[in-house]
Amino acid sequence: VDYEIITIDFGIYENTAALDLLGINYTMVSPTAFYDINLNEYDVLYIGWLFCDEYYYSCAIDSGLQVLYDRSSDISDFLENGGGLVALSEYGVNLLDWQWLPFDIGYLGSNHKNDAEIIDYEHPVNNNLTSESLSYWSNSIHNAFYPSEYPDFLSPITQDVSSGFPLTLAGNYNHLYGRIVLSGQDPDYHYTYGDIEACAIFILNAL
Repeated sequence: VDYEIITIDFGIYENTAALDLLGINYTMVSPTAFYDINLNEYDVLYIGWLFCDEYYYSCAIDSGLQVLYDRSSDISDFLENGGGLVALSEYGVNLLDWQWLPFDIGYLGSNHKNDAEIIDYEHPVNNNLTSESLSYWSNSIHNAFYPSEYPDFLSPITQDVSSGFPLTLAGNYNHLYGRIVLSGQDPDYHYTYGDIEACAIFILNAL
């Protein structure tokens, strides 16, 4: 991956461990430091899956989501300037889950399922993937997106079989600008801890 990638340190090990295992270079900053980042110096904003058992771990999900929310208009400008956005599953336990995006989106949170189905095999994010390889990671899915509750510049490329709702959305901002991939799956977790090949392929394709 030959891009300049920026991400936030949410205190979730697998967010960047998966990138390390894949040999992907990135810049990671604290939520506080992200306020001062010039996004246009980067090609992709990457947000790993967001869940942390704070009984056991010290995480920064609240502050990380807050800075994303506070900089939503800057993220919009970044996308309009051709920047890319890749964001993985957000459980729906934080009030700002998915609400930091610079557009409205509706989602089904805490949707812990296993059966994913590809509905657009032609999309490059699904290259070398199958419905079977995206399923049964032991909780492959953590959220889905409500049909028609997302902008028309995004299209579903996979779906959650259980609900029939879109699982991964992809498109170009306002049809013309930066590339967006949003997913209710957590390939970063399952590649880090399960070494599942499809998770590596998914991450590389999305980036």
